[in-house]
Amino acid sequence: MLDRVGSGVRVPAVSRWGIEPLVDEPAHGFFLRLAALNGQISIRPFAMALGLNGRNIKPQEMLSFCEELPILGLDILRNSTPHLAETVVFVRGERLRLRRDWSITHRRYCPRCIKQSSHHRFWFDLVISRYCPLHGVGLHTDKTGMIWAWGRSELPQDLIQEPEATSAGAFSRYLGGRLGVSKPFHVLQLDELELDDAIYLCIVVGNAVLYGWGKELRKSDWLGAKQIAAERGFEFLANAGSIEDLCEQYLRSTPYLVAGRFTCTDTPKVLGWLHSAKMNKIHEQGIAPLRNCIDRLVIEYGACRRLRRKFPPSQVERNTTAAAARLGLTRAEVREVASWDPDNEPRSSTPVPHDVSLDGVARKATLLCAPKEAASILGVTSKQLTLLRNSGIVNAVFSGTSGSRFLYEKRVLEGIVSRALSGHIGSPTICEGLTLDQFRAKALCSYPAAVKLVLDGKATVSGLSDEGCGGLSQLRLVPPLAARESGRTARFVVRRKFAPPGHLTLAKAASLISVPPHVIAKLARIGVLQHRVTNERISSVSLASVEAFASHHVTAKAVAVQLGCAATTAVRTLCNMGIPIQFEGKQAGTCFVKRRDVETVIGRPFKQGDADVFFEGLQRAILRSEFAHQLDWVPGYSCASLSGMAGKVRLAVELGAENDTVRLVLALRGAWRKFGLADCTTELVSVWPQAHMTTAQDGSAALAEEYRLPHVAGFDPSVFAWIESRVLSIRAVLGRS
Repeated sequence: MLDRVGSGVRVPAVSRWGIEPLVDEPAHGFFLRLAALNGQISIRPFAMALGLNGRNIKPQEMLSFCEELPILGLDILRNSTPHLAETVVFVRGERLRLRRDWSITHRRYCPRCIKQSSHHRFWFDLVISRYCPLHGVGLHTDKTGMIWAWGRSELPQDLIQEPEATSAGAFSRYLGGRLGVSKPFHVLQLDELELDDAIYLCIVVGNAVLYGWGKELRKSDWLGAKQIAAERGFEFLANAGSIEDLCEQYLRSTPYLVAGRFTCTDTPKVLGWLHSAKMNKIHEQGIAPLRNCIDRLVIEYGACRRLRRKFPPSQVERNTTAAAARLGLTRAEVREVASWDPDNEPRSSTPVPHDVSLDGVARKATLLCAPKEAASILGVTSKQLTLLRNSGIVNAVFSGTSGSRFLYEKRVLEGIVSRALSGHIGSPTICEGLTLDQFRAKALCSYPAAVKLVLDGKATVSGLSDEGCGGLSQLRLVPPLAARESGRTARFVVRRKFAPPGHLTLAKAASLISVPPHVIAKLARIGVLQHRVTNERISSVSLASVEAFASHHVTAKAVAVQLGCAATTAVRTLCNMGIPIQFEGKQAGTCFVKRRDVETVIGRPFKQGDADVFFEGLQRAILRSEFAHQLDWVPGYSCASLSGMAGKVRLAVELGAENDTVRLVLALRGAWRKFGLADCTTELVSVWPQAHMTTAQDGSAALAEEYRLPHVAGFDPSVFAWIESRVLSIRAVLGRS
């Protein structure tokens, strides 16, 4: 590496070497500046010209070369240059894992460090860290490191003024403290370990906190996942988190734990991805705290009998087993009850067993009740109890987890019942009124919303009944106002889709042209209708373009009905008559012809009957409605289908033969329906008392109601108000079934 001159003095082969190592600069960083000093644009050809390995940079080789240069400050290079072994890296007395913790594959930098002094720091190569330990800003990756070495770095202002990290940068500051870069940051559980073992423990703990139990961890973005896991694990350990509680929470989330016992004795299968981490031989010292906790819990839950000789059951475990057998509780429930303090508010969400004696647990257990008993106290079904709990009206003392049930406090449940029954003063009497379930169907609200109305005094209690199982089932309520008048409409009753002014949703546009909604979407895609796109989907179409299209075009099926032809051969019949097809079925979803062409061939205007006047008026009324209705009607027919809620609720609208009555029919079972409505008949009758049982056109049972039109010819707005009130009541029932 050094050449001899005539005087016998050894000089470097490089022409310029008049620079000195800077603070925390490793040998490969110094060599980068040395290459720039000699006018090189890349470090690889410069190293190869000097006989060094330029393809695979080796810091020790770079250090050996720099030690032969007549420069000062070689101690800085020796102190900051890492020493690479097979799989580990040693930096300033600390041990790191190659590629996982330390790597020079990609050159990284801190914008603020480069602004202060344009040279490489050895902690830039800690790939496990995402932040600078001095400034707390994120480290950036760049391939133009020679620009820094030339000292002409002009970083963008947004990088220089990048905000500092808070909690996420604590892990980077800890690494800097261990390496002597920043102020030491002590964490008792990590300071006793080698640095690579401490990093591995943080990664495992972080994965347990972030993802919980699983068969395996995700493999995408390998390095980024380890960085985030290490930061989250360090935050958990720095805040004095309990590894034992974390392991217990991890094992309780496994699908193999039932009633506090493992149903599978295959330890690798039970532990999931944590088994490979637990059996890691390289970081055996680092994973030891977590491994010992896992072994104890695996024995306690009965997954591995082989380890019982190593860890005999403690006195607390024996007391827990005895209390569970005596009181009929699971071991997990015994621990929860033992940690519960009835007089302490708020209650701890993480149960820590205290007194697990039989007398102490039995005394507390008398104040609690299981879900079945809680439903009996409230006078509700198990499904209604779940709804009340999810809505926050009833709160469980302990949340149901693997091996434990929801437990409720009896005193709180009895207080809810007393508060609801206090709305009626006097002795219980058998009186007329609606039950809570009938009331919520009439009010178009959910069951928890109806109970809340009673508790808040917004629903009038007409009396109490001695029928039922007690509790809330005794209530008899005054029927509510009409849902449209009171303004209480449950969100799940009707899917309302609002379009911008001057636009229609696909369903309402389909009702106006008497075609399915997918036909409107196809017409919009081919440019016939003006439309708006939301999230890469057609959300609405222009009202003006729909009306213009409907005034000039008509479906082939509607023309066939007007001419008395078969609808199945409508296209062929029109072609034989010389009427050209404007839009084919493959193009628009159905065939369209021009009204002008039809009138030219038949020699008269396209006629419009009384049924057409009625259903076209119904179409216009649907356009003005705030609810989502879709009318499936073919011009010329005297019946149509009114659907909603994605086709789940479909009723038939039939115009009488004399055009003086309208009949609304709900088939209880049909070919289009995947399930029958026999179970909902009682509830349907309670919200639709004017309906009577009849037979639909296909011979199935149905509910129907007739309405006499105010005018024989034409359409009256009162007809649509009647139809919509019945439709909303029916959807309120079927939307929850």
